[in-house]
Amino acid sequence: LLSIPAIIGAGLLETVELYNSGDLSLGLDALIGIVLSFAAAYAAIKIMMKWLSFSGFMPFVIYRLLLGAGLIIFIFAG
Repeated sequence: LLSIPAIIGAGLLETVELYNSGDLSLGLDALIGIVLSFAAAYAAIKIMMKWLSFSGFMPFVIYRLLLGAGLIIFIFAG
């Protein structure tokens, strides 16, 4: 949540620069990228929320424990 103002500010700055460049095809490409990234993010969140309601957080707990143990072994054994 803390990154939202920074992302909006950077987006507005780039939008102004894109508008001042006057290149219409570049603006259209940026709009297509924005729409596609929004759709992909929305779909990922929707799928993740549905999966979490079905299985809960236990797979993430197991994953984090195994990853943590593996990283500790990798760091201190090497």
